[in-house]
Parts: sequence; structure tokens; C-alpha cells
Amino acid sequence: MQQCGPPRELYARPANTFVAGFIGSPAMNLCKVPTTTNGSVSFAGATVPVGADLLNGRKELVLGLRPESLELASEGLPAQVEVVEEVGADAWVFCAAEIAGETTKLVARTEARHAPERGERVTLRGRPEEAHLFDPETGARLERR
Repeated sequence: MQQCGPPRELYARPANTFVAGFIGSPAMNLCKVPTTTNGSVSFAGATVPVGADLLNGRKELVLGLRPESLELASEGLPAQVEVVEEVGADAWVFCAAEIAGETTKLVARTEARHAPERGERVTLRGRPEEAHLFDPETGARLERR
């Protein structure tokens, strides 16, 4: 057992990357990102403050964003749409983007009436206040203050 609690708690505050990727459909976007010298990480056009106490000498962290925390925007991370899955008023936009020299699969949620087409180039922007941070070695959640 990795974590025990009400479903909403597991979704909102996963204890580790396993729970983060297991709870929710589509799963949380999890990406290794380098830390900056000013105590933050940058991802998809957003800067997420971390703080020196959490960095603790780490050169990278795992950043997690739920699909509803990753939006189509005019600025941010360039990506190519691979699949669009319409589910009522919403659409899941499955994309491929280059992060730290590697192709990474990401999922964003948007309104179905504004969904891009398969093959289209889009730009993704994360919501920093909704980002989750995890230790890249242990997968444990890091608590921001």
C-alpha cells in the first residue's frame, strides 16, 4: 500500500509519483525538470517556486501537473497533438513535446469546442499554483510552503 485516504485527498495530494500516476484518468503528467539557481523549476511557460530547503542540493525534481492544470495557451511549451479525445464538453489533448532533449507525452484538458486537430502544433502552459513536486530518486512528495 502506497497511500490510504479519501479519493479526493489521494487525487489532490498524492504521497508519491506512483499514486500521482495511478489516481486519475488521464494520469498526472510527470516530468523531470532541472532546478534553477534561484530556487525554482520552470516548465511549460511557468515558473514554480521551490525554495532552497526543498531543493536540498537537488539538480532536478519531478514536476507533476494534472491534465486540467496544463492548458493550451499562446506562450509556453511547444507540442504536437497526437490524439484528441472528446468527452462531452471537454477534450483531452494528448501531445508530444521535447523536454530536456527527450520526447515526452503530455495530456491537457480543454473545451471540446476549442480543441485542436490531430497533427496540429500547440503551445502548453502549466499552472504553477497547481504543480506537484516529487523527489526524483525516491518519488516522495515534496511539500512546498
